[in-house]
Amino acid sequence: MEARGDLGPARESAGGDLLLALLARRADLRREVPLCAGCDQHILDRFILKALDRHWHSKCLKCSDCHTPLAERCFSRGESVYCKDDFFK
Repeated sequence: MEARGDLGPARESAGGDLLLALLARRADLRREVPLCAGCDQHILDRFILKALDRHWHSKCLKCSDCHTPLAERCFSRGESVYCKDDFFK
C-alpha cells in the first residue's frame, strides 16, 4: 500500500467546495482525480491510499472481515484486503 502525494489544500472546506464545483463542470478534471474503490466518489483528500491497484479514501479502506480501517498497513488475498490479525488466522 502506498500513500500518494498531496493534492494541495483542496479539501479545506471552501477549497473543497470549489474543487467539487469545478469537477461538476469539467470532464477533463474528473478524469484526473481518482475515484475511490470503496465508495466510488472522487478522492479530494490530502492523501490517497493505493491497494490492489485501486485508489481508496483512508476512511474507505477497511479489513474485509472485521472492518477495521487500514490506513497504516494491509494484507491482501485475492481481491480482498485484511488487517494482520485476520489475514493470518
